[in-house]
Amino acid sequence: MNLLYPAKFKRQPDGGYSVQFVDLPEAITEGDTFDDAMLHAREVLSMSLRGRIDDGKAIPLPSVPKGRQAHLVAPVVQV
Repeated sequence: MNLLYPAKFKRQPDGGYSVQFVDLPEAITEGDTFDDAMLHAREVLSMSLRGRIDDGKAIPLPSVPKGRQAHLVAPVVQV
């Protein structure tokens, strides 16, 4: 099963992108380029899901993305 979580990528005025996941408020990251931000997004998504599993917390199902700034991100396979 491939879970794709919506994330909002926002271009920053000073350059780069910030990323925040809709369903996992603790999963926040950034990157200098879109590709860099996407790589970091996969990593922080994976860490957030792994942390929830380790702590016995619920894993939310991905919501339907809303808006043009939402991009779908898959966690690293090991999670």
